[in-house]
Amino acid sequence: MFGSKPTLATDVRARRWPLIAIAAPAFVATWSGWVGLGEKAGFGPVKLLPGIADRFVINSAITLPLGIEAYAAYALGVWLSSRQMSGRTRRFAMVSGITALVLGALGQVAYHLLETFGQRVAPWQIVVGVACLPIAIVGMTAALLHMLRADDDTDREPPGVPEQEVLPPAVERKAPASTVMARVPAPATREAPEAPAAVLPQEAPAVLPPAEQEPDRESGGSHEREHQVLPMRASRPDEEIREFIDSWRREHRELPTPDRVKKTLGIGAARAKKFVDAAQREQREQTG
Repeated sequence: MFGSKPTLATDVRARRWPLIAIAAPAFVATWSGWVGLGEKAGFGPVKLLPGIADRFVINSAITLPLGIEAYAAYALGVWLSSRQMSGRTRRFAMVSGITALVLGALGQVAYHLLETFGQRVAPWQIVVGVACLPIAIVGMTAALLHMLRADDDTDREPPGVPEQEVLPPAVERKAPASTVMARVPAPATREAPEAPAAVLPQEAPAVLPPAEQEPDRESGGSHEREHQVLPMRASRPDEEIREFIDSWRREHRELPTPDRVKKTLGIGAARAKKFVDAAQREQREQTG
């Protein structure tokens, strides 16, 4: 039993070599099509280092298959991989990878049509489109790499440690209930009968438990609740996150930021942003 599993895995890996024979003809056809279309659209030999190495010349038409087809394969690999990433990154990889494949197919069709009808120079519409392809590939590649880097930074955050272990200074300055009780003046003794009895209730206000204390009206009414940080939990229910966003919107007449939801409920940044974006869409639908 224990010796059969490595044998099966080795056999599966060994049978992958036919993919080279399958992909080789497609690579040759794609390469020749893009190079031929690039030459018809103004691509050709250029000096990369003029005045320094004039003999170092390459054909710029090879940049088309190297950029478009390579990015299509890379984006599809990111889309279909099992690595941890946000839904936004996976959707971008899917859309951009399929877009690169469609552009590659259109380039092949354009080249074969021009070659079939004997046109040595491509029309200006095709020239404009082919000239913009390298810039589009650079933009999509940079965007996908930045999104993957952001997902990796989010996954490296410690899951079980709250980000805000120390309360803000405004909350720390509030005295606990025991200290407030200690500051209540003692009732009048027999040696001071002239003290009016009505003064005692004003100097000794009723002290409520911390959960029932009224908000400080001078500090805005909800100063303490804004800085309250709930304990970190491995996974909070979706209903609890939606209830927090709704209560914040009713109290502040605006939606909380993803950073506020993340710090208050102790959830990941990607999950907090997903619920805030959903609340924004719902609010736009209601107002629109």
